[in-house]
Amino acid sequence: MRRRLRKKLHARCAEDVLDTALFSAELGPKLRKLAVGEALPIAKDQSLAASTRRLVAGCDLRFVLARVPPGDGPAATDPYPVPGAWLFRLSALEFPAVAVWSEVLPEQIGCTELLT
Repeated sequence: MRRRLRKKLHARCAEDVLDTALFSAELGPKLRKLAVGEALPIAKDQSLAASTRRLVAGCDLRFVLARVPPGDGPAATDPYPVPGAWLFRLSALEFPAVAVWSEVLPEQIGCTELLT
């Protein structure tokens, strides 16, 4: 697959991967143990939503999910930061510039009810 097309695929499904990873029952405990600055690779065999997992596995998309310090990325200019929230950055391994960010309260991580 051409490089430009791979980059577009990573960009298009990054938010879905981020949402399903943060609220996955399998990944939740692992994410809660991450210290600021640590990262977790998102593999195609992990428990993502079925449609997202098929896309990630079928196109061999590779991502890394990192817990970043508060004030990094778009949170640095957020006029209404969420008190006590953790900041996560999901980026494509091949294309580090392709990244999405999310602020999540620790008690919401792994809460599958929030996906519906």
